[in-house]
Amino acid sequence: MRRLAPVTIVFLVLPLSPGFVASSQVEEIDIPPSPRTPQGRLVRDNEILPGIYLIDGIDAFLPAYDLRALGDLVGEAQVVGLGESIHTSGGYYRAKHRVFRYLVEEQGFRVFAFESPWHDAEQVREFVETCHGDAFHPVTRGLFGVWAAQSVRELVEWMCAFNQTHPDDPVTFWGFDIQQPWDDGRLLFEYLARAVPPHSPWFSEDIELCNGVGYESAYDYYTDPDGRAITEDDHQACLDGLARLEGFFNDREDALVARTSAEEFAWAQINLVGLRAWENAQYYSLRDHYGLAMQSRDEGMAYVFQAIKQLRNPDDRATIWAHNWHIAFDGQNIPGYDRARTMGTYLRDALGDAYFVLGLVGYDVSINWPGVGSGPLPPPTSPAHVEYLLHHEIERDFLLVDLDFGGTDEPFLATGQLYGLNGWALVPAEHFDVLLYLDVSPPMDALLWPNP
Repeated sequence: MRRLAPVTIVFLVLPLSPGFVASSQVEEIDIPPSPRTPQGRLVRDNEILPGIYLIDGIDAFLPAYDLRALGDLVGEAQVVGLGESIHTSGGYYRAKHRVFRYLVEEQGFRVFAFESPWHDAEQVREFVETCHGDAFHPVTRGLFGVWAAQSVRELVEWMCAFNQTHPDDPVTFWGFDIQQPWDDGRLLFEYLARAVPPHSPWFSEDIELCNGVGYESAYDYYTDPDGRAITEDDHQACLDGLARLEGFFNDREDALVARTSAEEFAWAQINLVGLRAWENAQYYSLRDHYGLAMQSRDEGMAYVFQAIKQLRNPDDRATIWAHNWHIAFDGQNIPGYDRARTMGTYLRDALGDAYFVLGLVGYDVSINWPGVGSGPLPPPTSPAHVEYLLHHEIERDFLLVDLDFGGTDEPFLATGQLYGLNGWALVPAEHFDVLLYLDVSPPMDALLWPNP
């Protein structure tokens, strides 16, 4: 593994505080074209190795100079995935707030889509758009508990404030997760009652057997010890009913749109796809087929994200908040979950290079997650791990890592070599475009349970 060049790098960083770059003095140098980089490339003075940039910090209100390299790498991408190696680590949440603010203010992004059930997340969307009330309530009621953090509350408060000063060019927020059969089933039945009243019971009879459809809310479902039970007969009946309805939708689309509207029809399709993704995910999970379960969920989330974007923000650039695994592309080549296809895989297939992926990783990472853990996680102990190498060889608090390393012949990570990352063994550049590295990520500042 190539180590830092001793003279040049020491000269650049020793006069400054660890992790700090004098951003107001950023200078750019154009490197002439070469056979290796035929278009040339831009080198910034916060680039300490080819493709590795010092970042000033994760405070969302820092000046944006140090993130300009990220803007260059994002380029014309229309969708940017922001990951995290584990939920409930607060450094990741604050870093994502900072990156999103930069993408909004400097790159024109206008959508933040969250890995949370979209129906409940509408509470957050309403707050961001209207600023009515206190952000505490939509954040704690409209999102999964792992996102109910003071840092996320501050993020949506900033989005609300941005909209007050940019009423003609607002940002928006919505969810895309499919873990909401109680809502999808109810909304689907309501649509059928409007669109085909005489035939609605014929369609709904089998769909009522889909897992979770008969419950009023997530609370009712998860507090019922029998809620997750799925028999083979009910599962098949559910899938048959959904297939029959999907065929009806395909055959009668024009008539259904005429009876309702194109928007209502599109939402009904979202309900149908979400319900099928949930049914399969739960069915496979109960039978220990976790790869198929995760793939079912991720395929559904990819569809819902693209469908909602098409309905609400077809021309806007969007950012996705999710786990690193969900946003990664080429998921079938990531060990674990039986090499399931990820949401990011479906998005890369659909969008190509217009989909850009930023994974968040850390060395000293702490979490605050009841039932999972509270406090620091064991750090990687082997130089075969990316986080270990960044901690011991770069020794800086915050880094942006271009996994192409600027096309250099001597990349920090050897081309095509397997490394440990997020607990997986993979070739990082085959699944992420860039990494944002935090040497320390403290636990999240929870709003729903005690903080350590």
